[in-house]
Amino acid sequence: MNKLLRTVSPMCGCILVFLLSDDAGKQDQLAIIPVPEVPRFVFLSPDGGVAPVKKVEFVLIDELIRYFGSAFFSGCRITGTGIFKINRSASMTVDDSSDDGFIEALEEVLIRRRYSFVVRMTSTHESPAFIARMSELFQLDEKDVYLSEAPIGLSSFAKITEIDGFKRLRNEKWKHFAHPAFPSDGTLWDSIKAGDILLHVPYQSYKPVIRLLSDAAEDPAVTSIRMTLYRTSKSSPVVRALVDAAKRGKQVTVFVELKARFDEERNLGWVKRLQKHGVRVVYDLPHLKVHAKLLLIMRREGLGEQGYLHLSTGNYNDTTARLYADISLFTVNPRMIADAQIIFSRLCGKYTPENPHYIITAPEALKRTLLEHIEREIDFARLHKPARIVAKMNSLSHPELIAAIYKASQAGVRIDLNVRGICMLIPGQRGISDNVRVVSIIDRYLEHSRIFYFENGGNPEWYLSSADWMPRNLERRVELLFPVLDKQNQLLLNYFFSVYFADNVKAFEMQPDGSWHRKTLQQGQPPVRAQETFHRFFEQQAAN
Repeated sequence: MNKLLRTVSPMCGCILVFLLSDDAGKQDQLAIIPVPEVPRFVFLSPDGGVAPVKKVEFVLIDELIRYFGSAFFSGCRITGTGIFKINRSASMTVDDSSDDGFIEALEEVLIRRRYSFVVRMTSTHESPAFIARMSELFQLDEKDVYLSEAPIGLSSFAKITEIDGFKRLRNEKWKHFAHPAFPSDGTLWDSIKAGDILLHVPYQSYKPVIRLLSDAAEDPAVTSIRMTLYRTSKSSPVVRALVDAAKRGKQVTVFVELKARFDEERNLGWVKRLQKHGVRVVYDLPHLKVHAKLLLIMRREGLGEQGYLHLSTGNYNDTTARLYADISLFTVNPRMIADAQIIFSRLCGKYTPENPHYIITAPEALKRTLLEHIEREIDFARLHKPARIVAKMNSLSHPELIAAIYKASQAGVRIDLNVRGICMLIPGQRGISDNVRVVSIIDRYLEHSRIFYFENGGNPEWYLSSADWMPRNLERRVELLFPVLDKQNQLLLNYFFSVYFADNVKAFEMQPDGSWHRKTLQQGQPPVRAQETFHRFFEQQAAN
């Protein structure tokens, strides 16, 4: 039985277990039945489905199996049943100190992960004997078992939205609008040279990023393409463009992060495909993950080469670009292009004595830069000069940065934080964080962008970043913090912040006791839903 349970994979979905006893009444057997993912719903229609019905009824296949379970086990008495789903440990490491055999070692780790030890079980609650038996077999403590009165595996219920008559359960489709700075046809080179461009997906279409790569692949004047890949889509147009560029004789160098958790297998496939077609692939940096997102294209123009740089808060993934709210920057700024060349040289293992000046990198300098910027705001506050910090990120858990924010609050710096996920800072504590506000937006798109603002005594600085304020991002990953220098783009980011902190429909605000309370409309107050506001904003921008 233990051997059988070791083969139970999270990929199986839900598992139905029968506790069986023999004629003597001795409970000594478990019967395990994987519940099929498709079809999970058995629809019940009166009159054989001939007449139209106003009411849709269905039963879960797991409940049918449970109900008719006695037919499977003649001669046995069923003393209990339960449905469970498990999570296995994914924290398996591979020695990345050497390229020798790294891919083979990673492939072995991926195989072992499927059968690693169980860290959590979600289960139905009706049979204490079942829960005790499974907890014993999986060696789980009580805190590792999550009991539910609802069906296990709720993700499958999304299928209900596809049934006729259930349109109300689906989000209204929102269009992805074209960016007005980019032409509808032709190449993008002139548009990018005309000025820095911010692209905000998914409100704006991700197509300019794909077009830039396609233009680079086809343009005979393009000499080289360098980029990082952390997570990309299953049938990635990004990879197709890189392969096409290599086939056309361009120098293509790609850093593929093979340690991107749960995407390792897909990234391994991309490495092999890219190498097959002549792309130079760098796929391992010892002891660090490369989470930075940057693309550098060099093109012959006039008497020299012109660089085109794209930096992003999100991955080069055309699928998640329709679901994740991210911001990216297109620029030909020579200082930032020079920094990008230094960064790529280091990713490829080349020593460069120069350090980047405008694009700040982790783990070398990003944490130090953030701490210095917070300390600078503290100095301005003490001098009674403008001092403010506004930051948007996915998670905030770095103890040094939290301590710095507390210190800034006590010095009188006004601090507004938009943190979607983990936040280990507590706002509104008397004498500690009186000047700190923390809100979170949970809506149809995953808030994934990182935006940072520092008042700087009346000379504001704006940044975008790939990094959250967490120890892993700032100390164990290659991350980027890059400035937004164009005044119009700064005004756009300022507008984004004003809307995020005005949201009173999908926003939650953290209380001084650490709890989250959903913001509610006050009497006479108009509703503000940030993502809906942005959708209308970009719709109007595209129409003008």
